[in-house]
Amino acid sequence: MQGSLAPTDPVGVTSDDHGEQPDKKIVHAFNDGEIEGLHWSDAELREQIHVYLDKLNFTLPDEDDDFWSIYHDQELVKLNERLALHRIRAHKISEGALLEELVDAKLIQEYPPAILEDEEYFQWYEKDFEWYFDPNCCRFVGFQDYQRLVLRDDRQYLRWGEYHKTYMTYQGDQEYVKFYETVSSETKWLENFVDASMDEWLRYETLAMYKAMKIAAGCNNILPTLIHTGFNEYLWDVKCNGTYDDYASLYLEIWKRVAKEKMSFLSAVKEIHDQDMCSPCLIQMKIELGCAPTSGGLRTNYDRYLADLDGEVEQNEAHSIILEAVKKFVPKQKTYYDYVIKKLDIARKNAMRRLREKEADLWRKN
Repeated sequence: MQGSLAPTDPVGVTSDDHGEQPDKKIVHAFNDGEIEGLHWSDAELREQIHVYLDKLNFTLPDEDDDFWSIYHDQELVKLNERLALHRIRAHKISEGALLEELVDAKLIQEYPPAILEDEEYFQWYEKDFEWYFDPNCCRFVGFQDYQRLVLRDDRQYLRWGEYHKTYMTYQGDQEYVKFYETVSSETKWLENFVDASMDEWLRYETLAMYKAMKIAAGCNNILPTLIHTGFNEYLWDVKCNGTYDDYASLYLEIWKRVAKEKMSFLSAVKEIHDQDMCSPCLIQMKIELGCAPTSGGLRTNYDRYLADLDGEVEQNEAHSIILEAVKKFVPKQKTYYDYVIKKLDIARKNAMRRLREKEADLWRKN
């Protein structure tokens, strides 16, 4: 559950040994035209994917001497003073101050340069934050202050080691959120094929890849590597959500028997197991039955999160409640999308999204 998916081949369309397209053997849950490219051949699908892949060309300004210039002493002092104001502002907001009361001019009056220097630019405030300014980014003149902001590794992120070195701009991260949410919305049908055969899944995964690359082609501020990472993490998320649904179905069946029919917990699990229901959770049921008379994980989670769910609750409502409970006790690591949502929120709350003219010009130029 907590591992990442293996890297996905962006053009991994497969056919069977006789050259037939897998989609001919799939029972479709959609009308023709609902999934763009559904009836294309493998070659057509590959060709269209590559058309959009070729349009992904945004890069960091690697060869721009201005961007990668190192701060001189006086410039570095100015940067440190500005970052200090960000830290002070964030600290005061955490204590209940309002953002509109913390404009730079007012803070500079209260904290003149001499005080900032004496307090080592309030770097020690960062110990209490969920974020810090990356010292390496602070060496170069081209980065926005937003890019210098890094979320701490709280062991909840799938690939924190990659995320904190991505260095996307505020505009780029905003665009990434829009890209990810659009892909999720326009390939919602992919959730219906999580339990399909490998060939079927690969076919629909590739159709989703085509859609994602078509959406990405309209993005102007996202690195191509991040587009691929985002799509693979989206696939991983879809599969994780499928696991949530599997667990929710199992706990719903348990709840119906325990809360409505007044069966014992073990009897409920045994009946579900013996009737070959909720087969994706078969191992968990076997473990629970093998733990008797002590409690296993299923019983522990049920008692902690669902024991108070009244048997009179309507089934659809109960399913929604159970699904939200499952998300609490079946852990799922966070993706770059989650990382960015949090980072953007921190930037907005602390007014870190504003660009200096020099920084904005450098990024527009590249």
